[in-house]
Amino acid sequence: MILLEVKKLRRMRMGLLIFAIMAAVILMSVAQILGKTSGIGFVELLTMVGMVQALLSPIFVSLVATRLVEIEHEGNGWQVAGTAGIPRGKLCTTKAILTGIITTVIVAIEFAAVIGIGFLRLGSVDFEATYWLGYAVCLMVVNVSLGLLHVILAAYVDNQLVNLGVGVLGAFVAVFSLLLPGVVVRFIPWGYYAVSMHATFTRSGPEYIMPNYFWMIGFCVVSMAVFGMGVYKLNRMER
Repeated sequence: MILLEVKKLRRMRMGLLIFAIMAAVILMSVAQILGKTSGIGFVELLTMVGMVQALLSPIFVSLVATRLVEIEHEGNGWQVAGTAGIPRGKLCTTKAILTGIITTVIVAIEFAAVIGIGFLRLGSVDFEATYWLGYAVCLMVVNVSLGLLHVILAAYVDNQLVNLGVGVLGAFVAVFSLLLPGVVVRFIPWGYYAVSMHATFTRSGPEYIMPNYFWMIGFCVVSMAVFGMGVYKLNRMER
């Protein structure tokens, strides 16, 4: 099933678009250190990465999920799959898994590139692998969780502009959430881009921080529950 979805993805020529967004994330993240490096360290770089991810990741996740599901709406793929004995819910699950794989791999590449450029420009004075790795993993979890919600939304709504619109709106909410109190952003799906941050600006300057992973796990569980209910209803609709 996964291989079949990958073949569909190739026909949609998503590679160039994925590369463009990935390149934008990397360049925007390191833009500050490409010009000057005095007074800038890895903690400042991590805060910049967090802001860029909050702006572009919601759009990227919604775009991948939308494109994967859109082909089923346009080509009567749901009916064809049903004729072949593949329930709509199972097809959605496969697409959700592929969305998670794509977003996770892209985050890994982005972080590897940013850290590599950071070492070249800044050295390794204040590099803290624990915080960088922790943020990368948390970001992957947030993207996968939102991917589940976008896939199920795309399956229920024929007009995929709605799904993309939600992603764009989510990007604005995610950036705005960086300024909101933690007690508020925990109840906003895109607020978890702020919750996952491992560095922030304080009165004394940028500092590494350790977020509460309990909320990250909770968001992931809720997303899986919503996706599970959506899949269950999709399967019931076919009976």
